[in-house]
Amino acid sequence: MGLRGIAGLVALGLLAGAGVGPAAPVPRAHASAVSQGVVRTGGPLPAAITAVVVVPVVPETPVPVVAPRPPHGPDPAVFQLVTMTRANGTYHSVTAGTAFFVDSDGNALTNSHVVYAAYKDPAHYQLLAIIGDEFYSAATVCASVLADAPVNRPVPVPLGRDVAQIRVIPSVFEFDRIRDPRAGVIYLAHRSTLPRFASLTLGSAPSVGEAVRVVGYGETESPTVADEQWTATGAVSSLATAEDGTPIFEIVSENRPRPGNSGSPVLDDQGHVVGIYTWNVAESATVGAAIASAALAPACP
Repeated sequence: MGLRGIAGLVALGLLAGAGVGPAAPVPRAHASAVSQGVVRTGGPLPAAITAVVVVPVVPETPVPVVAPRPPHGPDPAVFQLVTMTRANGTYHSVTAGTAFFVDSDGNALTNSHVVYAAYKDPAHYQLLAIIGDEFYSAATVCASVLADAPVNRPVPVPLGRDVAQIRVIPSVFEFDRIRDPRAGVIYLAHRSTLPRFASLTLGSAPSVGEAVRVVGYGETESPTVADEQWTATGAVSSLATAEDGTPIFEIVSENRPRPGNSGSPVLDDQGHVVGIYTWNVAESATVGAAIASAALAPACP
């Protein structure tokens, strides 16, 4: 199915609602979507697109496995990014997605919708980056302007540029550790000088038929397993341009990325970033779409 025929897209950020604080869990969530937008593929007739309605799921409910995960080791340049807020003295996670380093100094890219609450309202929302067995804070350098909407509300947004640059910094959170109760995993605050981070290199635009892989932190299929990095493999099936001029491409994958994969790098066979994974097509179990690398350099135009 080409991009001209898409009738629905799902943005892959995670929604979370449980409390997070000292030795408390980073909760899970699920996103599905419904919004209006337009994609053009060079012909005169645009096609309607849908995007972003977020629906929480119960952590105890297993997520069915679509296909076995392919054997790829973790990429140290890719990490999980969580938006936190504080109410009544307790920290809560709001959304979660994926980000990846583009240099060793802590600069990274993700989707704007992953960080938008913290970008628009930094007094009430903060970014927490989980890297290895530690967590850091992160500051938004720039983010594509999206439709203003209250956090955790199913509000329509248009398809188009959805890119943010962040910078990872030592943790400024008051708590020293967080715990994921699904597997008893504990992450400790990193408050000292930053290490030199592994990073990825931006590549050129992919071509139709090219094999690609998406590396990120989609939700796990088991309530007893903590979120972990995994890889979806597939092939580019079509290229297109969104109404705002953003280059995008379609990926067909039997083990398609899941909620939480927003902001994941799409890599070619050389390990270069050819795009950033952003949407799943609602009408298909195998089709998704990414923003091409040409829209990522620079991330802050």
